[in-house]
Amino acid sequence: MANGKQRKITSSKNLTTSAKLWNLFKEPFTGKSVKEYGMGAKKGFDIADIIDVPLRATKSIASPLIELTQEPRATAVDLSLMLPTLHGKPYTKETAHEAVEKKGITDDAPSIAFKKGGGFMNRGTSYSGLDDQVTISDQQYSEYGKKHWGTKKGAEPITMYEELSHGRGGKAKEITHKLREKGNIKGGFSEYLPTLIEELRAKGVALKDVFKEEGITEGLLSVPAVALTTLGYAIPNQGQLKQSQETKYMKQYRDDDGGWGGKRGQWLLDAGFGLHKESKWDDANKMLNRAKMRAAMAQSDNPIKHLRAYFGI
Repeated sequence: MANGKQRKITSSKNLTTSAKLWNLFKEPFTGKSVKEYGMGAKKGFDIADIIDVPLRATKSIASPLIELTQEPRATAVDLSLMLPTLHGKPYTKETAHEAVEKKGITDDAPSIAFKKGGGFMNRGTSYSGLDDQVTISDQQYSEYGKKHWGTKKGAEPITMYEELSHGRGGKAKEITHKLREKGNIKGGFSEYLPTLIEELRAKGVALKDVFKEEGITEGLLSVPAVALTTLGYAIPNQGQLKQSQETKYMKQYRDDDGGWGGKRGQWLLDAGFGLHKESKWDDANKMLNRAKMRAAMAQSDNPIKHLRAYFGI
């Protein structure tokens, strides 16, 4: 009886997974955004549709495949991060200053702050530019890791040095930040390239620092984790496969006089996704103004303007 019940639960779970994968597969062509705003740069056929339709077909194939690889990749990352635990000690909130001193960034003002992570928003050790702070979290990344290997204590040197590299990236980080500013503020493929470049830079610097400051053994044990986490960023996530917020706003403006722009701008301010406190209002208005300009281009009879509106140039 128990086995029959277990089979029923498993079957139900598989059905749910299959339905989710199917929805991911058809969303680029039948999703809410497509039904409301159409494809390309404007409703009806335009030259941008010739580019947009193949891209959507690629997304419909890639989305369920990415979903299927998420948990195995997370488990592989957990396994790779177990290797550095064989040598040396992880950094904690209390010892993080040692890594800062080794990296030679103690003269920076203001100093990077450290706090211990936890709670339902626990997403692993990470750096936040909003408050110039590294959160050190004790956790596994995969459900399998959480269940079978328990909580991981502290941040391994490769993780700590990477977050410090994100925090103090110098001129190199400024370049990727400007790339992101020129693209969309949040979401879409235009966020993918600068994010990938920044992650590659930070991971490369971190690996060099580990070899230099923690020794050859620690460096060699950290290589698999760097390789697997780099792969994770090289494969776009679901958000980067979807249309960006700015593109959605452009299509809304396309059929509207833009009178609701103030409300949308306020929503951006309230949400604050990826926006620095001191410049949230300016950034929100810039995005909305770009969307309005692109909408006007999409409404024209010029096919070149349709392409420019679609690509945001």
